[in-house]
Amino acid sequence: MAEKAISVIVPVYNKQEYLEECLESLVNQTIGIKQMELILVDDGSTDNSLKYLIRYEKKYPENIILVPLGENSGQANARNIGMEYVSAPYFTFVDADDWVEPDIYKKMLEPAKLHQYDMIRCGLIEHIEGLSPRYPKWVEEGQLFQIENGNEISDQDRGLGIGGDIGGTIYRKEWVARHRLRFKNFAKYEDNYWAGITGWLFKTKYLMPGHYYHYRILENSNSHARNNDGHFERLRVELELLQFYQERGLFKTCYKKIRNRFLEMFYTNMLHIIFGKFDYIPLERIKEMQSIVKDIYPDYLEYCKESSLFVNPVLTVAFNFPLEVWEDYKRAYLEWIQDGKEDEIVQFYVKMRTALKL
Repeated sequence: MAEKAISVIVPVYNKQEYLEECLESLVNQTIGIKQMELILVDDGSTDNSLKYLIRYEKKYPENIILVPLGENSGQANARNIGMEYVSAPYFTFVDADDWVEPDIYKKMLEPAKLHQYDMIRCGLIEHIEGLSPRYPKWVEEGQLFQIENGNEISDQDRGLGIGGDIGGTIYRKEWVARHRLRFKNFAKYEDNYWAGITGWLFKTKYLMPGHYYHYRILENSNSHARNNDGHFERLRVELELLQFYQERGLFKTCYKKIRNRFLEMFYTNMLHIIFGKFDYIPLERIKEMQSIVKDIYPDYLEYCKESSLFVNPVLTVAFNFPLEVWEDYKRAYLEWIQDGKEDEIVQFYVKMRTALKL
């Protein structure tokens, strides 16, 4: 098989209704299918997904590697197995229910060929059935982040990998292999762990202007299912990331940044998930989260003082709210998020700040 410019790993589990759109967007790339290596990992699908994949493999035998797994073992494992087959200098991931713009890899490989960046990211386009596509705010001009010393995180935008968005990112194979990077087999949010690791280890990262990756948000998907206790896997992900940063001595060089990231992802973002994806308030879980925050970061109020009024339900760790107050809080929060009604959520936060004397 001739050398390829990019390898694309597609983990597949019961996505037959979306596969054609996904795969057609890949085989019709403007760089040409001959420049691509598609690694299709069927994770024990029980629908007709594997039949679709076999059909595409037969049509493009020089450019598609089909890896059928005997039983479902999770998306993290499927991605890890896919990485074992990568032969191109750069690779990326595409979820089987997503699709990409025709020139995404032509655009992303141009800076890669010139500069050998460790990571290159583009903007995502979000799709929810019945709603217009959403274009989250992204860079208007290319931005390069270059770290001279891996023990120094002086750039505010380095981010330590907040969020996943791995579908809109290409990775340099040699860099990933050198650090022996692999996904951990979490039930959910394995991409957050991956992003947290790569967000510290990169030496060069380029943010490319433009939205090229189409991200389909499905209510019944692994990441968006309602009332699913698996969402609390996010807590374990963040605790293991914190251990990773501790083991590498990062608390000495960037304690504040790691603290703020942890509070945002472990507590603030988890409350957002609870409010948006649960029909009830799991009060005992919230109390557990509060206890962990206070134990690890007794100085958490310093984060609250410096942060925006609108994005800090982390303030509530100082309160032992009864259930009815939490329900009022959820209602006010959702009205703000969904309808832009700021008044009630502002009043709620002002009351909390006043009680804390912030």
